[in-house]
Amino acid sequence: MPTATDHAHPHRYRATHRLSGERAYKRVFAGGKRFHARGIMIVARPNDLAWMRLGLSVGKRVGGATVRNAVKKATREAFRRAPSRALGGLDVVVVARDASAFTPLDALDRRIERLLRDAHRKLVGG
Repeated sequence: MPTATDHAHPHRYRATHRLSGERAYKRVFAGGKRFHARGIMIVARPNDLAWMRLGLSVGKRVGGATVRNAVKKATREAFRRAPSRALGGLDVVVVARDASAFTPLDALDRRIERLLRDAHRKLVGG
């Protein structure tokens, strides 16, 4: 059932579109395939859903809390805008390796889109 918050934020990530909990992350890392771009890696594994679910892993070596939060925010936004996200069928964990890879945002958009497209093609087909 839609809530007032859903109308105010139509593009927000619902809980069903996020990976949450240690078990979900472990399942992706244990059985997923890795795809790399400059400063970023995604680990993807097929799921039985019609949508992609996103998880983020941003370690302390990327920077302080403010930098890590900015990296997570930029990654969520790039994921939200990626056309390949609509293809669905994957659980994806984005692993940040280097904060500089997350600027400028248009470059991040292109990296995320390419990685998602490659992962979908190799793991789900099409």
